[in-house]
Amino acid sequence: MKPTFGLIVIALLVVGSPGSKKTQSPPPGEFLETLELAGGPEVGEEPSDGDGIEPAPDYVPPEVFIPGEQKEVALEGVVGPNTLVNSRELCGSSGYVQSETMFAVYGDTIVAAFNDSRGFFCPQPRSTLGWAYSFDGGQSFVDGGTLPGGRTLWSNGDPWVVVDIDGNFYVGGISFNFLGMSVSRGTITEDGIAWSDPVQATYGASNTDKDAMVVDLDRGILYLVYDVNAQSVRLVRSTDQGATWTSPNLLPLPGGVGAFPVIDYYNAGRIYVSWLAGFGTGNQRIMITSSDDFGDTFNPIVQISQVCPFTVAGFSRGQVPAFPSMALDQTGGPFTGRLYVAFHSACDGVGNAYLTWSDDGGTTWTPPEVIPDDSSGGIHFSPTVSIDANGTVNIFFYDRRENPGTGITNVYFTQSFDGGDTFEPNIRITEVATNWSAVRSDITPNMGDYMSSMSIGTDVLVNWSDGRSGDPDSYFARLSFGK
Repeated sequence: MKPTFGLIVIALLVVGSPGSKKTQSPPPGEFLETLELAGGPEVGEEPSDGDGIEPAPDYVPPEVFIPGEQKEVALEGVVGPNTLVNSRELCGSSGYVQSETMFAVYGDTIVAAFNDSRGFFCPQPRSTLGWAYSFDGGQSFVDGGTLPGGRTLWSNGDPWVVVDIDGNFYVGGISFNFLGMSVSRGTITEDGIAWSDPVQATYGASNTDKDAMVVDLDRGILYLVYDVNAQSVRLVRSTDQGATWTSPNLLPLPGGVGAFPVIDYYNAGRIYVSWLAGFGTGNQRIMITSSDDFGDTFNPIVQISQVCPFTVAGFSRGQVPAFPSMALDQTGGPFTGRLYVAFHSACDGVGNAYLTWSDDGGTTWTPPEVIPDDSSGGIHFSPTVSIDANGTVNIFFYDRRENPGTGITNVYFTQSFDGGDTFEPNIRITEVATNWSAVRSDITPNMGDYMSSMSIGTDVLVNWSDGRSGDPDSYFARLSFGK
């Protein structure tokens, strides 16, 4: 049966069974060991550092930023203007990083979130997860400042945003210095977005990290997936608009980080969840599992692909993690049911963006295909994939074809009209390039671990980290292809 979508939102996260037991979130500042039923490291695991943001006031970029060095270029007509999302207001001489981007859309209203170093350096209360809104479809944005709760309840960034069928926005991020995940519900008002006080969707396990959310539009269920120690992927669920959350449920091992789930509306109860296993080791790979009962049980885990990590010049943590981006064709067209995963790897000798797909529910996968049409030797990384109303595969990625071997970076875009078999000529999205190696920063990571995109009708929207002004900002663009 064809799924019923009340609107199109960013296709992002997973899982849950509507009948699971609920637990109330802990009061702020209270450590509830009993709440995190699976809390703490797995047996035999060693604790690892969180992968969210942390202050780095002494960071010095390897190169000097030269204003005007990167010239503005004319873009193709389908590409809308590059729009600054955040304000560039500082706290004295600090708080100049707004990176790692995520957004959701309801009609002409867009809510975007980003890591915000002002949360570390501005007077409190100030959250390390910044946000902004647009009432004109992304032509302009207003910086929303802090979220309720300040740095304690939004301690280490990692933004995620989704919206439900009634126009309620939900923003999530790390709380209590990697001990929990906060979620706030936002409602549209004449003056902007009014946020509820944050609720702890999970709390108590050290090194809680990398949240992602999705709303089941048919059932009104809100899901949040996260990891602990980059080794254990877990999920919680809310059926009351984020007011209360279930106890954590563990996904099959091996776990990892950067979980990305998708709900299958054609098969009630089916959820796919992919992630990066082995991050920081020599054995990295993209994994996937699925559930046919809203996340109560999971099918055997499948390895999609090996990942060979590579260093990205100018990225303050060296390796940009190869987090998967996933999309499911649910258009009713010839590729309905095809599951796509995009990621980056250097197993062919150079860092590149790849796409693979499955037609049998994630059991088998095609050999990964190179996405960019570039043979310069420059690296390409952090691809993000979505499917438009016609079943077109739309992919953005960071790209260094203009100056291989340097930190000079643009965002590029391509499409596939044949289910991922071939790709159209790549289109540059950024009007001005960024030299990542010359971007100043007072947090780590400086440019963030991911960017985000979505397709609405035949329009394609993207939100990325951009350093054209000498420090990281959140930028947005819309591509319009007509009907």
